Amino acid sequence: MMWFVRPWRRVAAATAAALVSCHALAEDDHGTSSEADVVQLAPVTVSARLRPETAAKVPISLVAVGGDALASEGRFTLGRLDSRIANLQLGDLNGTPALFVRGVGGGGRQVAFEPRTGIYVDGVFMNAPPLTDALLLDLDRVEVLRGPQGSLFGQNSVSGAVSLVTREPGEEFSLQGLTRVDASGERRLSMAMDAPLVDDTLLFRVSGSLARARGETTNLLTGDRPDAYREAGGRMRLQWRIAPGLRADFAADTSYHGDDFPTGEALSNTLGNGPDANPGAFSVALDAPQRDDLRSSGLSGTVHWDSPLGEVTSISAWRSAQRRWAVDVDYSPADGLTLDFVDQYRRLSQEFRLASPQGKGPLHWLGGLYAFRQIADSYRPLLAGQDIKMFVPPLDPGDSLIVAPDIETTSYALFGSVSYALRPGLRADAGLRLLNVRQKLRYTQQSSAGYQSIGALPVDDARRSDTDRALLPDLSLSWDVTPATMIYTRYARGSKSGGFDADVLGFGRTDPSAFAEETADSYEVGVKGSWFEQRLQVGLALFLAQYRDYQVSQFRPVGNNLVAPVMSNAGKVRSYGPELEWRLRPLGGLTLRNSTAWLSSKYVDFRDGGGAGVDFSGNRTEFAPRWVVNTELGYIWNLRGGSAAAGAISYSWRSRFYTQPSNLAVFEADVRRLLGARLALLDAGGRLDLGLYADNLLDERYLETINRGTLGTIYGRYGQPRSFGVQVQYRY
Repeated sequence: MMWFVRPWRRVAAATAAALVSCHALAEDDHGTSSEADVVQLAPVTVSARLRPETAAKVPISLVAVGGDALASEGRFTLGRLDSRIANLQLGDLNGTPALFVRGVGGGGRQVAFEPRTGIYVDGVFMNAPPLTDALLLDLDRVEVLRGPQGSLFGQNSVSGAVSLVTREPGEEFSLQGLTRVDASGERRLSMAMDAPLVDDTLLFRVSGSLARARGETTNLLTGDRPDAYREAGGRMRLQWRIAPGLRADFAADTSYHGDDFPTGEALSNTLGNGPDANPGAFSVALDAPQRDDLRSSGLSGTVHWDSPLGEVTSISAWRSAQRRWAVDVDYSPADGLTLDFVDQYRRLSQEFRLASPQGKGPLHWLGGLYAFRQIADSYRPLLAGQDIKMFVPPLDPGDSLIVAPDIETTSYALFGSVSYALRPGLRADAGLRLLNVRQKLRYTQQSSAGYQSIGALPVDDARRSDTDRALLPDLSLSWDVTPATMIYTRYARGSKSGGFDADVLGFGRTDPSAFAEETADSYEVGVKGSWFEQRLQVGLALFLAQYRDYQVSQFRPVGNNLVAPVMSNAGKVRSYGPELEWRLRPLGGLTLRNSTAWLSSKYVDFRDGGGAGVDFSGNRTEFAPRWVVNTELGYIWNLRGGSAAAGAISYSWRSRFYTQPSNLAVFEADVRRLLGARLALLDAGGRLDLGLYADNLLDERYLETINRGTLGTIYGRYGQPRSFGVQVQYRY
C-alpha cells in the first residue's frame, strides 16, 4: 500500500504548510471577485462542445484556467500548465517539443508525424509541432479537454484538445499591462489596449508581449549561455457588430521564440558508451553554433449570425509556422557532425456551423462542414566536419546528407451533435464526424559517397499518396442526481491520420515506408458537483483508452556508431486511471485547489519495438508518470481603504517516468517536487497589483527530458532552478 500512501502523504504535508492565498485564487479560474468575504466559488463557463455552457454540466473531463489566473501565476506558455493540470505534460521527443495527455502524445520529429493533442485558438486548428509550447498571450481562458475529441475537433486530437480563447475587445477605452522581473535574468513586458472605433459598433483590441532571459546553462568553450531566449508576440482583434444578432471578428497574431538550446546538454560521451566529459547540470562544451527559432503567424475571420434557422458560425483562417533548428550533433568541442533543419507549415481552413438557438428546451443540435489544406516541407542537411572520423570512420570531412520531404494534406469533414433531455435531469448526447484525409508525399535524399557507403542512398523524386477515412462517434449520458450533482458516462472514438517515414532513409532503402492510421476508443465515467453552498466543487473521472496501430517515433541503431529516426506502428496501447479536480473555499478568503491523477499507460503489444526480435510489449509509454499531484492553498486579507493583501503556497509533485519506449534505466526521468510561493498587494480600485514570487523554492534538480542523439549521445534538459522575482500588473 505504500505506492498509494506516499503521494497522499506528500499532499498532506504540502497543504498543511500552505497558509495564504493569491489574487489568481481569489478570482479563481473565471471569477472577478477579490473580496475576502466572498465564500461561494463562481461557476466556470466553457465552450468545450462549441457552445457556451457551465463546465460542471459538460460530460467530459476538462480543466479551464482563466486569463487572469494565467498572468498572476506566471504561466505564459502551455508548458507551464503541467504543474497545475494533472495528466497534461510538455515533453521533448527526439528534439521536438510534444504535448502528452493521459500518457499519450508526441509527434513532430518528422513533418509527416502530426501531434496527438489538438491545439486551437478561437476555433482555428494551429498545432504544428513548432507551436506545441504555444505562447499564452491575451487569453480569456485555456480549456484542456482530456480524451479523444474527434467528433467536434477532428483528426489528431486522439489524446485531447487544448482550446485557447482570446479576450474580446472592450466597449470602453482601457490599458492593461504586466511587468515581470526575475532575479535569474527573466524580463517580461505585456501590454493590451481596448480602443472602440465606433461606439457599440466597431471595437478594436491590440496586445503584445516581449520577453528575454539570460539562461542558466554555460558553454564552457565560449562562455555564452545557449538557453538564453528571446520571445515576442502580438495579436490584433477587430469586432464589427453589423446588426443585432450579426457580428464579424477579424484577428491577426504573430509570435517568435529564439534560443541556442534546441535539444539540451550531453549526459554521456558522444557515442553514448561512457560518461559525459563535463558532468553536472547546466554546462555544455560545443564548438558549433546552435539555433532554435520558432515563428508563427495567423489571420482569421469569424462571422456569427443569429438567423431564423439557428446560430450560424463561419470561420476562415490562414496559418503559418516555421522552425529552424541547428544542432551540434556530437555534443563536444570536436568538429564532428552538425545539422541545420528548417521545417515549414502553411495551412488554410474553413469551417461552417449551424446550431440550434440558445434556449432551455429539451433539444439542442449542431451541424457543420470543415475543409483543411496543409503544405508541410522540410530541408534537413546533416554535415560532416573535420573530426568526423573520430565518430563515424566511414565518413570523410565534407560528407553531406540532405533530406527534403514535402507533404500536402487535404482534409474534409462533415460533423454534428445532438443533445436531448430524455426527462428532467437526464440528458443524452451524441456526436459524429465523417472524415476524409488525403496525403501526398514528394521526397528527395541527396547523399555523398561517404553516406552512400553506410546505406544512405540517393533518392531523386519518390512520390507516395495515401487516403484515410474515419467515422468518429461520441456518445454520453448524464444525470443530474441533484441540482448540484451530475454523474455521466461517455464513449468517444478518435483518429490520427497515417503518414510516411519521411526522415533519413538508411539500410539501402530508396522508398519512404508508410505507417498506418491510429484509432482510439475511450470510455469514461465521472461525477461533477458543487456542495456546501457552492464552497466545494469536485470533478472525478475514471477513464480507459485503448489505441490501435499506435504511431511511434524513435531512434534505433543502424551501425557505424549511428542511430536513425524510425516511424512504426505499435500494436496496442492501453491507458487508464482516475483524475480528481477539486476547489474548496471553507470561509471567505481561504481557498484550496487540487489536481491529482494516477495513471497506467502501457504498450500492450509492441513486438519488434526495438528492432527485429526486441519486444517492448508491457513497457510504459513515454512521459506517463504514475502519479501527479498539484495543490495550492491560500488566503486573502482585506486591508484599510478597500485594498487587500494576498498570497499562495503551491506544491507540485510528479513521479518518475520514461522518455523512450525502450524503458531503459538511462531514459528514466527524475521525480519532480516543486514548491512555489506568491505574495501580492492589491489596490482598492483594482488598478494595480504588486507581487513577489518564488519558483522551485527547494532548488530541486531534476531532468525533464532524456533522449538519444544521432551518434548515440544521451542528452537531456534540466528543469529550471530556484528563482525569485517581482511582477506588477496595472490597468487604466
